[in-house]
Amino acid sequence: MPDPRAWIGRRAACGVIAAAHFISKRYLFALFSGQGSTVSAHIRDLRLEHCRQDLADPALAGQAVG
Repeated sequence: MPDPRAWIGRRAACGVIAAAHFISKRYLFALFSGQGSTVSAHIRDLRLEHCRQDLADPALAGQAVG
């Protein structure tokens, strides 16, 4: 089974993530609870990291944050 964490960054809904990996949402949540995290926390962390990278990118300095 592919690692759902690698794919989650492009998706937001737990149901979409679970369906794409042919697992139930309950099993997806169990995978994350074993790692000491939650699906939503992981999605939030990925989004925040992407934001940090964009804010630090000099090529994007002229663009509005919003």
